[in-house]
Amino acid sequence: MGRKHALTVVCVGFALGLCACGGDGGSGAGLATLNAPVDPRAQLEWGEHTARIGGISAADVAAGAAMAVYPPDGGERPSSWFLVRDDRWTDAVIAAQFATKPINAGLGVIDKEYVPTATVDLLRRVTVTGFPKGKGLEAAVLGKAGTDVFLGLKERRLEATQLKERTPAQLAEKIVPFHGGGARKYSPSIVIASAAERSYALPAAAWSAYSGDALVLVERHTVPAATRRVIAQREKLTLERPTMYVIGPEDAISDSVVAELSAFGEVKRIAGDSAVETSIALARYRDPETLFGWGLRRAPANFSLVNEDDWGDAVGAFTFAASGPQAPLLLTDSAEELPEPLTRYLGGLRGSEPSHGFVFGDRESIGSAQFQQFDEALARR
Repeated sequence: MGRKHALTVVCVGFALGLCACGGDGGSGAGLATLNAPVDPRAQLEWGEHTARIGGISAADVAAGAAMAVYPPDGGERPSSWFLVRDDRWTDAVIAAQFATKPINAGLGVIDKEYVPTATVDLLRRVTVTGFPKGKGLEAAVLGKAGTDVFLGLKERRLEATQLKERTPAQLAEKIVPFHGGGARKYSPSIVIASAAERSYALPAAAWSAYSGDALVLVERHTVPAATRRVIAQREKLTLERPTMYVIGPEDAISDSVVAELSAFGEVKRIAGDSAVETSIALARYRDPETLFGWGLRRAPANFSLVNEDDWGDAVGAFTFAASGPQAPLLLTDSAEELPEPLTRYLGGLRGSEPSHGFVFGDRESIGSAQFQQFDEALARR
Protein backbone atom coordinates (compact mmCIF):
# COMPACT_ATOMS: atom_id res chain seq x y z
CA MET A 1 0.00 0.00 0.00
CA GLY A 2 1.34 3.43 -0.86
CA ARG A 3 2.13 5.49 2.20
CA LYS A 4 0.24 8.55 1.02
CA HIS A 5 -2.95 6.48 0.71
CA ALA A 6 -2.62 4.63 4.02
CA LEU A 7 -4.49 7.14 6.17
CA THR A 8 -7.50 7.27 3.85
CA VAL A 9 -7.84 3.51 3.79
CA VAL A 10 -7.65 3.28 7.57
CA CYS A 11 -10.24 6.01 8.01
CA VAL A 12 -12.73 4.16 5.85
CA GLY A 13 -11.95 0.75 7.33
CA PHE A 14 -12.03 1.82 10.94
CA ALA A 15 -15.31 3.65 10.49
CA LEU A 16 -16.77 0.25 9.63
CA GLY A 17 -15.26 -1.21 12.78
CA LEU A 18 -16.46 1.48 15.16
CA CYS A 19 -19.59 -0.49 16.04
CA ALA A 20 -17.37 -3.18 17.55
CA CYS A 21 -16.13 -0.80 20.23
CA GLY A 22 -18.97 -1.14 22.65
CA GLY A 23 -17.23 -2.78 25.59
CA ASP A 24 -16.85 -6.38 26.71
CA GLY A 25 -19.33 -9.12 27.40
CA GLY A 26 -19.34 -12.86 27.87
CA SER A 27 -19.76 -15.21 24.94
CA GLY A 28 -23.25 -15.98 26.17
CA ALA A 29 -24.21 -12.37 25.45
CA GLY A 30 -24.46 -13.18 21.74
CA LEU A 31 -23.31 -10.96 18.89
CA ALA A 32 -22.64 -7.26 19.36
CA THR A 33 -25.45 -5.13 18.00
CA LEU A 34 -24.79 -2.48 15.40
CA ASN A 35 -26.50 0.16 17.52
CA ALA A 36 -24.65 -0.55 20.75
CA PRO A 37 -23.68 2.67 22.60
CA VAL A 38 -20.08 3.75 22.29
CA ASP A 39 -18.15 5.05 25.26
CA PRO A 40 -16.90 8.63 24.61
CA ARG A 41 -13.33 7.44 25.12
CA ALA A 42 -13.73 5.20 22.07
CA GLN A 43 -14.70 8.02 19.70
CA LEU A 44 -12.58 8.51 16.64
CA GLU A 45 -10.13 11.39 16.52
CA TRP A 46 -8.50 12.78 13.43
CA GLY A 47 -5.58 15.08 12.82
CA GLU A 48 -4.18 16.32 9.55
CA HIS A 49 -1.86 13.33 9.37
CA THR A 50 -2.99 11.14 12.27
CA ALA A 51 -5.91 8.86 13.17
CA ARG A 52 -6.83 7.38 16.54
CA ILE A 53 -7.84 3.73 16.69
CA GLY A 54 -9.64 3.98 20.01
CA GLY A 55 -11.61 1.76 22.34
CA ILE A 56 -12.34 1.15 25.99
CA SER A 57 -10.45 -2.16 26.01
CA ALA A 58 -7.62 -3.91 24.20
CA ALA A 59 -10.23 -6.11 22.50
CA ASP A 60 -11.93 -3.02 21.07
CA VAL A 61 -8.69 -1.58 19.74
CA ALA A 62 -7.53 -4.87 18.23
CA ALA A 63 -10.91 -5.40 16.55
CA GLY A 64 -10.92 -1.87 15.14
CA ALA A 65 -7.44 -2.34 13.71
CA ALA A 66 -8.34 -5.71 12.18
CA MET A 67 -11.46 -4.29 10.55
CA ALA A 68 -9.44 -1.42 9.12
CA VAL A 69 -7.03 -3.84 7.46
CA TYR A 70 -9.67 -6.44 6.55
CA PRO A 71 -12.84 -4.44 5.81
CA PRO A 72 -15.96 -6.63 6.08
CA ASP A 73 -17.33 -5.42 2.74
CA GLY A 74 -14.69 -7.22 0.72
CA GLY A 75 -11.03 -7.26 -0.22
CA GLU A 76 -8.29 -9.31 1.36
CA ARG A 77 -9.20 -11.71 4.15
CA PRO A 78 -7.05 -13.19 6.92
CA SER A 79 -6.19 -16.87 6.78
CA SER A 80 -7.15 -17.47 10.40
CA TRP A 81 -7.43 -15.85 13.83
CA PHE A 82 -4.77 -15.84 16.51
CA LEU A 83 -6.44 -14.95 19.79
CA VAL A 84 -4.45 -13.80 22.82
CA ARG A 85 -5.56 -13.13 26.37
CA ASP A 86 -5.74 -9.57 27.64
CA ASP A 87 -3.65 -10.49 30.69
CA ARG A 88 -0.74 -12.29 28.96
CA TRP A 89 1.51 -9.95 27.01
CA THR A 90 4.08 -12.65 26.28
CA ASP A 91 1.52 -14.60 24.24
CA ALA A 92 0.73 -11.46 22.25
CA VAL A 93 4.34 -10.78 21.28
CA ILE A 94 4.80 -14.45 20.29
CA ALA A 95 1.63 -14.41 18.16
CA ALA A 96 2.68 -11.29 16.24
CA GLN A 97 4.90 -13.21 13.80
CA PHE A 98 1.84 -14.94 12.32
CA ALA A 99 0.26 -11.67 11.14
CA THR A 100 2.30 -11.12 7.98
CA LYS A 101 2.13 -12.91 4.65
CA PRO A 102 2.06 -15.67 3.64
CA ILE A 103 0.27 -16.78 6.83
CA ASN A 104 -1.63 -13.51 7.09
CA ALA A 105 -3.39 -14.29 10.37
CA GLY A 106 -5.69 -11.79 12.05
CA LEU A 107 -4.95 -10.88 15.68
CA GLY A 108 -7.69 -10.61 18.28
CA VAL A 109 -7.93 -10.25 22.05
CA ILE A 110 -9.97 -12.38 24.45
CA ASP A 111 -10.58 -12.61 28.17
CA LYS A 112 -9.39 -15.77 29.89
CA GLU A 113 -12.99 -16.91 30.40
CA TYR A 114 -14.91 -15.54 27.41
CA VAL A 115 -14.77 -13.85 24.02
CA PRO A 116 -15.43 -10.10 24.41
CA THR A 117 -18.22 -8.49 22.40
CA ALA A 118 -15.82 -6.59 20.13
CA THR A 119 -13.96 -9.78 19.23
CA VAL A 120 -17.21 -11.70 18.68
CA ASP A 121 -18.33 -8.96 16.31
CA LEU A 122 -14.99 -9.09 14.50
CA LEU A 123 -15.22 -12.85 14.02
CA ARG A 124 -18.76 -12.48 12.72
CA ARG A 125 -17.97 -9.74 10.22
CA VAL A 126 -14.62 -10.88 8.83
CA THR A 127 -14.39 -14.41 7.42
CA VAL A 128 -11.15 -16.36 7.07
CA THR A 129 -9.70 -18.49 4.28
CA GLY A 130 -8.08 -21.17 6.46
CA PHE A 131 -4.59 -21.53 7.92
CA PRO A 132 -2.04 -22.57 5.26
CA LYS A 133 -1.56 -26.35 5.40
CA GLY A 134 -3.74 -26.27 8.51
CA LYS A 135 -6.25 -28.98 7.49
CA GLY A 136 -9.21 -26.69 8.05
CA LEU A 137 -7.78 -24.79 11.02
CA GLU A 138 -9.34 -21.32 11.35
CA ALA A 139 -8.48 -20.10 14.86
CA ALA A 140 -5.73 -20.60 17.43
CA VAL A 141 -6.04 -19.64 21.09
CA LEU A 142 -2.72 -18.95 22.80
CA GLY A 143 -2.52 -19.90 26.45
CA LYS A 144 -5.09 -21.43 28.78
CA ALA A 145 -8.68 -20.36 28.24
CA GLY A 146 -12.07 -21.23 29.68
CA THR A 147 -14.74 -23.41 28.11
CA ASP A 148 -16.83 -20.40 27.08
CA VAL A 149 -14.03 -19.22 24.81
CA PHE A 150 -14.22 -22.40 22.75
CA LEU A 151 -18.00 -22.44 22.85
CA GLY A 152 -17.91 -18.92 21.42
CA LEU A 153 -15.62 -20.04 18.59
CA LYS A 154 -17.82 -23.06 17.95
CA GLU A 155 -20.82 -20.74 17.74
CA ARG A 156 -18.99 -18.90 14.96
CA ARG A 157 -18.31 -22.31 13.33
CA LEU A 158 -14.57 -21.80 13.55
CA GLU A 159 -12.29 -24.83 13.67
CA ALA A 160 -10.01 -23.99 16.59
CA THR A 161 -6.94 -25.27 18.38
CA GLN A 162 -5.18 -24.28 21.59
CA LEU A 163 -1.46 -23.57 21.86
CA LYS A 164 -0.17 -23.54 25.41
CA GLU A 165 2.94 -24.41 27.39
CA ARG A 166 4.12 -23.97 30.95
CA THR A 167 6.41 -21.01 30.19
CA PRO A 168 6.45 -18.29 27.50
CA ALA A 169 9.81 -19.54 26.19
CA GLN A 170 8.35 -23.02 25.76
CA LEU A 171 5.35 -21.59 23.93
CA ALA A 172 7.67 -19.72 21.56
CA GLU A 173 9.39 -23.06 20.88
CA LYS A 174 6.13 -24.92 20.37
CA ILE A 175 4.90 -22.59 17.63
CA VAL A 176 8.12 -22.88 15.54
CA PRO A 177 6.92 -25.76 13.31
CA PHE A 178 3.43 -24.27 13.27
CA HIS A 179 4.84 -20.98 11.96
CA GLY A 180 7.41 -22.52 9.63
CA GLY A 181 4.87 -24.87 8.11
CA GLY A 182 2.43 -22.06 7.46
CA ALA A 183 5.06 -19.71 6.06
CA ARG A 184 6.76 -22.56 4.15
CA LYS A 185 10.14 -21.18 5.18
CA TYR A 186 12.31 -20.34 8.18
CA SER A 187 14.00 -16.96 8.44
CA PRO A 188 17.72 -16.89 9.33
CA SER A 189 17.06 -13.76 11.41
CA ILE A 190 15.79 -14.20 14.98
CA VAL A 191 14.35 -11.49 17.21
CA ILE A 192 15.51 -11.76 20.82
CA ALA A 193 13.07 -10.12 23.24
CA SER A 194 12.90 -9.82 26.99
CA ALA A 195 10.57 -12.21 28.81
CA ALA A 196 10.45 -9.85 31.80
CA GLU A 197 10.64 -6.29 30.44
CA ARG A 198 7.39 -5.93 28.52
CA SER A 199 7.94 -2.47 27.08
CA TYR A 200 11.11 -3.54 25.25
CA ALA A 201 9.38 -6.57 23.78
CA LEU A 202 6.51 -4.62 22.18
CA PRO A 203 8.45 -2.84 19.39
CA ALA A 204 10.37 -6.10 18.81
CA ALA A 205 7.06 -7.89 18.24
CA ALA A 206 5.92 -5.21 15.79
CA TRP A 207 8.99 -5.92 13.67
CA SER A 208 8.27 -9.65 13.91
CA ALA A 209 4.71 -8.95 12.75
CA TYR A 210 6.04 -7.08 9.73
CA SER A 211 8.89 -9.41 8.76
CA GLY A 212 7.70 -12.81 9.96
CA ASP A 213 11.04 -13.27 11.74
CA ALA A 214 10.82 -15.71 14.65
CA LEU A 215 10.68 -14.10 18.09
CA VAL A 216 12.09 -15.88 21.11
CA LEU A 217 12.33 -14.84 24.75
CA VAL A 218 15.23 -14.59 27.19
CA GLU A 219 15.52 -13.60 30.82
CA ARG A 220 17.84 -10.78 31.81
CA HIS A 221 20.71 -13.07 32.82
CA THR A 222 19.75 -16.44 31.34
CA VAL A 223 18.75 -18.05 28.08
CA PRO A 224 15.96 -20.58 28.72
CA ALA A 225 16.60 -24.10 27.45
CA ALA A 226 13.63 -23.85 25.08
CA THR A 227 15.10 -20.71 23.51
CA ARG A 228 18.50 -22.37 23.09
CA ARG A 229 16.84 -25.26 21.28
CA VAL A 230 15.02 -22.94 18.86
CA ILE A 231 18.23 -21.08 18.01
CA ALA A 232 20.33 -24.24 17.69
CA GLN A 233 17.74 -25.76 15.38
CA ARG A 234 17.64 -22.71 13.10
CA GLU A 235 20.98 -23.50 11.44
CA LYS A 236 19.71 -27.00 10.56
CA LEU A 237 16.53 -25.56 9.04
CA THR A 238 18.11 -22.75 7.02
CA LEU A 239 21.60 -24.24 6.41
CA GLU A 240 23.18 -21.06 7.74
CA ARG A 241 23.97 -19.72 11.16
CA PRO A 242 21.29 -17.32 12.35
CA THR A 243 21.76 -13.62 12.95
CA MET A 244 20.17 -12.64 16.25
CA TYR A 245 18.93 -9.16 17.10
CA VAL A 246 18.69 -8.37 20.79
CA ILE A 247 16.10 -5.63 21.34
CA GLY A 248 16.79 -3.64 24.49
CA PRO A 249 19.68 -2.36 26.61
CA GLU A 250 21.93 -4.27 28.97
CA ASP A 251 19.64 -3.69 31.97
CA ALA A 252 16.89 -5.61 30.13
CA ILE A 253 19.03 -8.29 28.44
CA SER A 254 22.51 -8.61 29.89
CA ASP A 255 25.82 -8.85 28.08
CA SER A 256 26.23 -12.35 29.52
CA VAL A 257 23.11 -13.42 27.59
CA VAL A 258 24.52 -11.85 24.43
CA ALA A 259 27.75 -13.79 24.97
CA GLU A 260 25.81 -17.04 25.42
CA LEU A 261 23.80 -16.42 22.26
CA SER A 262 26.94 -15.70 20.25
CA ALA A 263 27.84 -19.38 20.38
CA PHE A 264 25.00 -19.97 17.89
CA GLY A 265 25.63 -17.11 15.46
CA GLU A 266 26.18 -13.38 15.15
CA VAL A 267 24.40 -11.21 17.71
CA LYS A 268 23.59 -7.52 17.28
CA ARG A 269 22.00 -5.30 19.91
CA ILE A 270 19.48 -2.56 19.08
CA ALA A 271 18.81 -0.38 22.09
CA GLY A 272 18.23 3.01 23.62
CA ASP A 273 18.43 4.12 27.23
CA SER A 274 14.69 3.52 27.72
CA ALA A 275 11.84 1.62 26.09
CA VAL A 276 10.79 4.81 24.28
CA GLU A 277 14.29 5.33 22.91
CA THR A 278 14.63 1.64 22.04
CA SER A 279 11.47 1.83 19.92
CA ILE A 280 13.05 4.78 18.08
CA ALA A 281 16.33 2.93 17.66
CA LEU A 282 14.53 -0.02 16.06
CA ALA A 283 12.52 2.28 13.77
CA ARG A 284 15.80 3.84 12.57
CA TYR A 285 17.81 0.62 12.34
CA ARG A 286 18.63 -1.19 9.12
CA ASP A 287 21.16 -4.00 8.68
CA PRO A 288 22.38 -3.77 5.07
CA GLU A 289 23.53 -7.39 5.11
CA THR A 290 20.27 -9.03 6.23
CA LEU A 291 17.82 -6.14 5.61
CA PHE A 292 16.63 -6.45 9.19
CA GLY A 293 15.03 -3.27 10.53
CA TRP A 294 12.71 -0.52 9.35
CA GLY A 295 15.46 1.92 8.40
CA LEU A 296 13.17 4.95 8.67
CA ARG A 297 15.37 8.03 8.54
CA ARG A 298 13.42 10.13 6.04
CA ALA A 299 9.80 11.07 5.43
CA PRO A 300 7.28 10.01 4.35
CA ALA A 301 6.77 7.08 6.69
CA ASN A 302 4.02 5.51 8.79
CA PHE A 303 4.20 5.13 12.57
CA SER A 304 2.03 3.66 15.31
CA LEU A 305 2.01 5.09 18.84
CA VAL A 306 1.10 3.17 22.01
CA ASN A 307 1.42 4.03 25.69
CA GLU A 308 3.81 1.48 27.16
CA ASP A 309 1.56 1.12 30.22
CA ASP A 310 -1.32 -0.08 28.04
CA TRP A 311 0.37 -2.98 26.30
CA GLY A 312 -2.90 -4.53 25.07
CA ASP A 313 -3.37 -1.66 22.62
CA ALA A 314 -0.19 -2.83 20.89
CA VAL A 315 -2.03 -5.86 19.47
CA GLY A 316 -3.77 -3.47 17.09
CA ALA A 317 -0.41 -1.92 16.26
CA PHE A 318 0.96 -5.38 15.40
CA THR A 319 -1.80 -5.68 12.81
CA PHE A 320 -0.79 -2.32 11.33
CA ALA A 321 2.87 -3.40 11.29
CA ALA A 322 2.01 -6.53 9.32
CA SER A 323 -0.54 -5.17 6.85
CA GLY A 324 -1.95 -1.95 5.50
CA PRO A 325 0.21 0.94 6.75
CA GLN A 326 3.08 -1.42 7.75
CA ALA A 327 4.00 0.94 10.56
CA PRO A 328 6.67 0.39 13.22
CA LEU A 329 5.61 0.75 16.84
CA LEU A 330 6.77 3.80 18.76
CA LEU A 331 6.17 4.06 22.50
CA THR A 332 5.19 6.90 24.77
CA ASP A 333 5.58 6.86 28.54
CA SER A 334 2.93 9.47 29.28
CA ALA A 335 -0.73 10.13 28.55
CA GLU A 336 -0.15 13.87 28.39
CA GLU A 337 3.00 14.74 26.47
CA LEU A 338 4.99 13.31 23.60
CA PRO A 339 8.43 12.29 24.92
CA GLU A 340 11.20 14.63 23.81
CA PRO A 341 13.22 11.88 22.04
CA LEU A 342 10.14 11.09 19.92
CA THR A 343 9.58 14.74 19.05
CA ARG A 344 13.22 15.06 18.04
CA TYR A 345 13.19 11.86 15.94
CA LEU A 346 9.96 12.60 14.11
CA GLY A 347 10.86 16.23 13.55
CA GLY A 348 14.11 15.16 11.92
CA LEU A 349 12.41 13.00 9.27
CA ARG A 350 12.63 15.44 6.39
CA GLY A 351 11.20 14.51 3.02
CA SER A 352 9.00 15.50 0.11
CA GLU A 353 5.78 14.59 1.95
CA PRO A 354 4.65 14.47 5.60
CA SER A 355 4.43 11.21 7.48
CA HIS A 356 1.28 9.52 8.83
CA GLY A 357 0.56 8.33 12.33
CA PHE A 358 -1.85 5.98 14.09
CA VAL A 359 -2.58 6.35 17.79
CA PHE A 360 -3.84 3.21 19.53
CA GLY A 361 -5.92 3.55 22.67
CA ASP A 362 -8.37 5.98 24.23
CA ARG A 363 -7.78 9.51 25.52
CA GLU A 364 -6.95 8.23 28.99
CA SER A 365 -4.04 6.31 27.48
CA ILE A 366 -2.86 8.98 25.03
CA GLY A 367 -4.55 12.34 25.53
CA SER A 368 -5.68 14.73 22.83
CA ALA A 369 -2.82 17.14 23.58
CA GLN A 370 -0.26 14.43 22.90
CA PHE A 371 -2.24 13.31 19.87
CA GLN A 372 -1.92 16.84 18.48
CA GLN A 373 1.82 16.94 19.25
CA PHE A 374 2.25 13.67 17.37
CA ASP A 375 0.31 15.02 14.41
CA GLU A 376 2.36 18.22 14.29
CA ALA A 377 5.66 16.34 14.52
CA LEU A 378 4.67 14.14 11.58
CA ALA A 379 3.77 17.18 9.48
CA ARG A 380 7.27 18.65 9.47
CA ARG A 381 9.24 18.34 6.24
